[in-house]
Amino acid sequence: MISTEKQVIAFKPCENKTKVREGVTNRGVGGLALEARSDRDAKRWLYRYRINGKQHELQLGSYPAMKLREARQAHREAVKLVELGLDPRKQRAYEKANNLAAWTMQEAFDRWVEHYQQTPGRNKQPPTPKTVTQQHGGGVVT
Repeated sequence: MISTEKQVIAFKPCENKTKVREGVTNRGVGGLALEARSDRDAKRWLYRYRINGKQHELQLGSYPAMKLREARQAHREAVKLVELGLDPRKQRAYEKANNLAAWTMQEAFDRWVEHYQQTPGRNKQPPTPKTVTQQHGGGVVT
């Protein structure tokens, strides 16, 4: 079992193997493993779990971008989802879809400018094109 950052660094397949996996300790929570391949420098953090009697695998991240401490934290978060009966792979896909659907700051600002152009001010009139341009930062208003 891998338990230290030094062990993570030293972990690699033997000469006669192309891929090797080893379990990683995480305070009594099982399912965390590290995978190394002879054809890659990066190593993968994996979580193996069961939902509805079926075994699944989730890639949590890659070493060295994700250190041991971060992998353990990501693993604990995924374990909590499984304990609630949620598949962490589907949860990740759901969050990604929500992030893609979220407005960028530019989109939010453009929508605000559209609203601002049509909203009457104190004089009960919408702002002039010059005022809208000034609020838009001097750029061209579309």
